[in-house]
Amino acid sequence: MARLKRWTTGHAIAAAAVLLIVLAVAFSMPYRLPALPGGAMPSRHVEQVLAAVNGEQKTLMLPYTFRNLPPGTPISISFPVETREPFSVLVKTVYAPDEVAFNGETVSTYGTKGTYPSFLDDPPTTVRVYTFRPDPLGNGENTITVTYDFPHDRAQLPVAPFAISNISGIFRYEFMGLMACFFLEAFLALTGLALVLLSLSVYRLEKGRRMLQQLGLFFLAVGVWNIGENDFSVFVIQNPVLLYTMAFAGLFFVIAPLYGFALTAVPFRWRRLLTTVFYASAALPAFALLLQLSGLVMMMQSLFFFHVFHPAALLLLTAALIHEAVREENRRARWMLVPIAVLCVSAVVEVLNYYVFHSFEFSLIFLFGSFVFLLLNAAGV
Repeated sequence: MARLKRWTTGHAIAAAAVLLIVLAVAFSMPYRLPALPGGAMPSRHVEQVLAAVNGEQKTLMLPYTFRNLPPGTPISISFPVETREPFSVLVKTVYAPDEVAFNGETVSTYGTKGTYPSFLDDPPTTVRVYTFRPDPLGNGENTITVTYDFPHDRAQLPVAPFAISNISGIFRYEFMGLMACFFLEAFLALTGLALVLLSLSVYRLEKGRRMLQQLGLFFLAVGVWNIGENDFSVFVIQNPVLLYTMAFAGLFFVIAPLYGFALTAVPFRWRRLLTTVFYASAALPAFALLLQLSGLVMMMQSLFFFHVFHPAALLLLTAALIHEAVREENRRARWMLVPIAVLCVSAVVEVLNYYVFHSFEFSLIFLFGSFVFLLLNAAGV
């Protein structure tokens, strides 16, 4: 069975790599086509802005996080742009309605009631690009103002630096900055999908079929989770609600298939306890989704629970594998220990990065930990 697993895992990775190359070519083609408006201009960050909150104005350096304001409090961010030529601005909003104005005139709004599902208290995070055309006969002094409303379900509102360029430059800025992570996320998702499909062809070895299936579901969950969090995904999947659902569904579900894989592979002495955690890890995401759809508890509000549950579950699984490998001298537990320990460390560091260092970027640490986990499994370590 080990040889079958190595063969199918290797072929799943190869199939995912081929699909990834095809996707990379497909996604890079629009950037090379002459139909894009003009050549890509260098992008620059706007980091110094003028902020107005409750009638008080002050100069801020971005990124900046506003905290503990009453829900709906307007926060205006303004910055000058000196040019007579058309230009584009990249605007990111994090679970907050916003209004974008050019020289005092509103050009767009996002997240007003009725424009997103009623079971969400706040609009999903998204990234948008606006193109402005100053008066070519004017003095070249322009002002961009973005007014956010403080969210209802979060105690903070992070404001990222704005990027200025033309359309091609903005696409290059996002593509070059995030494409590596996006393709790694797509690679994990495609590998997971390939493993799930390959498991359907394994008829005689029920245990091997379940291992492939659970391993595939884990990689699929990690890939979907991180694709949903990646800002570049908005250029590919222009549906913020779908990306919101992908991010939280993938994150909440990620532990269940990992436990299913481990319980299938190793005859644990702590099997009853681990099986209880497995069923809980499968039921809790469904319960969180039900609470979201009912409008009672947003998935964003459930995040803290899963940030505690997931590392705790991985610590328990690592401890169980150590017991099996050392006390019971189980060879399969020794084989699984290092890959699971990598995931455990990645999860703990990820949560510390989020709550201690207040990094709200997408989950890079666990993403790379999952990739190492894949490599170790493929190598049979």
